[in-house]
Amino acid sequence: MVSSSDCIRTRLFDNLRGKKDWLATHDGRAIINETLLDHEGGTIEEDLRQKYDTAVREGDYTRLVVYAGTSSGLVTKRQSVAEILDEIETDFREQVNLVNQRLTQL
Repeated sequence: MVSSSDCIRTRLFDNLRGKKDWLATHDGRAIINETLLDHEGGTIEEDLRQKYDTAVREGDYTRLVVYAGTSSGLVTKRQSVAEILDEIETDFREQVNLVNQRLTQL
């Protein structure tokens, strides 16, 4: 499991990928990697972008972003995809029923 010391809140990868349309209050939590270490070491953004683009072409995951958002800490058990989908479907059905109950009370 990823700990908070392995991650950093950053907009660096959004900038490198040209995704600058997020609100200023929103940023991602990324696993610290070579790109982030280079950035902290003072490498200019254009050089970072070139290295990142090369990493995309070569599949170099020592430089590509791996997000580890706040929800990653909410994972408490291993489940198969089928189990996860069943759980989501059950939760969704319960929420729809609650909404329907509220609507009938109007």
